[in-house]
Amino acid sequence: MVTGIAVLLRTPWHSWGDDFAAYLLQAHAMAAGKMGAEALLNGSLVAASDSYPAPAAYPWGFPTLLWLGSRIGGWELMPLKVVGGFSLGAAAAFTFMLSRSFLPRSASVLAAALVGLQPELLQSSDLVLSDLPFLAVVGVALYHMDRSYRAIIAGESVRAAPWLAAALTIAAFAIRVNGVAVAGTFMLMHGYLWVATPGRRVPILRSGALYVGAVVGLAALYVGWLPGQPSKTYATLIVVTLRSVLDQAAQNGLLVSAFVPFTFLPGNSSILTVVGVGVCACLVVLGAWVRRPFALGLALFGLLNLGLLLIFPFVQGPRYLYPLLIPGAILALCGVHYLWGSPHNPLRNWSGVTRRIEAAAPWLVGALATLMAVYGYGITHQPTGYQLDGPYSAASQELTHFIFERLPPDARIAFYRPRALRLLTGRPVIAIRTSEKAGRMTYFVLKKGLTPDSREFLAMYQLGAEYFKEHAAEFERLFENGQFVVYHRLPVHP
Repeated sequence: MVTGIAVLLRTPWHSWGDDFAAYLLQAHAMAAGKMGAEALLNGSLVAASDSYPAPAAYPWGFPTLLWLGSRIGGWELMPLKVVGGFSLGAAAAFTFMLSRSFLPRSASVLAAALVGLQPELLQSSDLVLSDLPFLAVVGVALYHMDRSYRAIIAGESVRAAPWLAAALTIAAFAIRVNGVAVAGTFMLMHGYLWVATPGRRVPILRSGALYVGAVVGLAALYVGWLPGQPSKTYATLIVVTLRSVLDQAAQNGLLVSAFVPFTFLPGNSSILTVVGVGVCACLVVLGAWVRRPFALGLALFGLLNLGLLLIFPFVQGPRYLYPLLIPGAILALCGVHYLWGSPHNPLRNWSGVTRRIEAAAPWLVGALATLMAVYGYGITHQPTGYQLDGPYSAASQELTHFIFERLPPDARIAFYRPRALRLLTGRPVIAIRTSEKAGRMTYFVLKKGLTPDSREFLAMYQLGAEYFKEHAAEFERLFENGQFVVYHRLPVHP
């Protein structure tokens, strides 16, 4: 059902954020057998830019999924968006399966609905990004790891479990670098179980050793085979100071409100959002405590992901919090289930209330799921201007058609979303926002309406339209429509 809803919500547009273009460029390179050339070209263009650091190539797991998807539906945008829909459905399915180890069936269905029908995630399923495939792999990995912990404690055979866990770890890392949290979770839980269950130390140690050996071997194959690994780039994006950690904590705390959507209520709902987030956090802590030891694996995974967010120097929206949803939903419902069953709950002893709640539970879950789906439809099909004026809008298509038809293949172009423009025109593009590096460029593509105080990344941050007015004799205007202007630097004659 989740996959079907996500596929039905697809739209023909995409936002200007050009991560999607980088993934598609890598997928095209895989199809053409030119992965090394793509990593080399993109790395050189990134090095020539003056924007924030970016890898020569993103992890190749998601481009592989796009390449496989293209073999079925082609390279058009709409068929490729199916990858996100299936990933969201898989994440919801494994959330349900994992929940069954901790919760009754009705609560497990609710946990799956809270993940799969989350409006924020339904909107994300309409984008060609790695967030939902990563969430799906996280769901599978958490489910398998939970089964492994329980098998070790129960004295069952776990020979194959470490190898499968290692494969899932590398799969997560191959999609998003923060997949390292999967490895950290598995090892920390092994260490905890080794201390907590002295009678099972030998199989726990054997399982941990097999897992480490398998991860090291598979990681060596992955890193050695694929070009343009991003490890060095991401290493430069680690900042750890007290101020940076507190700032990141505050910014990410604000982003949590995206998953507690009271915006459909009348009036000011900010207080409800803060209260809702606070209550959910308390329930998560309670659920992890009362369902220990195995729930600690979910809590550890969440804490490791939070740690990665706190040492990252900037925030890029709620999508970085997606991995927290599966453990968060399950542990919060574990807390609710414990509170309901507590002997201090006065409603627990009223059999009539209990029966009515149990009878109404399926209807309540269905109503919540319907509300979330309708809300997701609303935010998906009423996109903001940032989404509507994206790379597939009419104005953008006019621009890219002009560049493709009129500018030479080796044109040196500067634009604030370089990878998207390169995907759509085949021309090398870099990002320049200051005047220091502008001298080497021949063509400048400006987006109208951007000013130095705009919240987006700016095209020609310090250059801008004023620069071209002041230096009009040096440039000619080749193209202009309602959103873009293309300037050409005139040759200098002695």
